Amino acid sequence: MNKKRTIISLFIISFLIAFHPALAEKISLKLSYNTSSISGSDLNTWLESLNSVWNDWQKAKGGQVEGHFELFSYGPKYEVELRIPIAWGVALNLSGTYFSKGKDGNISYQSDTGKQSESRFIRNEISAIPLKIGLSYSYPVPIIENLYVFANVGRHIIFVQYKTTEDWEAFFKSFGEEFHYWYKKDNTFRSEALGFYASLGVEYDLIKYIAVVVEA
Repeated sequence: MNKKRTIISLFIISFLIAFHPALAEKISLKLSYNTSSISGSDLNTWLESLNSVWNDWQKAKGGQVEGHFELFSYGPKYEVELRIPIAWGVALNLSGTYFSKGKDGNISYQSDTGKQSESRFIRNEISAIPLKIGLSYSYPVPIIENLYVFANVGRHIIFVQYKTTEDWEAFFKSFGEEFHYWYKKDNTFRSEALGFYASLGVEYDLIKYIAVVVEA
């Protein structure tokens, strides 16, 4: 928790420093389209486990399983970065983005004997705010004007909120008796994740304020 507070505090302080009159003219703002905003989360691990449980149950007990719970993919997202120059090509970078996504999934099971049937519907919604704070170094390529090679390194913190709606219904028959169960529930979870990031890239200035950047 102390590390999270430290990163958030540094992010806020750095952002306020950026508005200092002496730095305002040197600061640059970059809008990028990242191919991957964050990696897979615990939510995908949970959904993978649910899919595996039903498949394992079918292998052990027979019957028919239909449907599955779809996994989340965190695709390309726009990201805004504030670059504050320090000295000798070194700069302080602050960046962030936001995204949200929803997925529905349904699994139904029917035993061969007709004594058991279950259906489970889950709607998942996720929203996240990844923030980054780090340093970058930019080096001008001597033989090509306006071309720079740069490297980034730093830490990121991701604020995530999950919302789930779950609807389950089951029917069992045992010793001539029939049993019917069902429930519906909504849950909200929040989490934060800390990590490191590093990247290399090239930047070519086309005209003032516009550049082409390739980064990996």
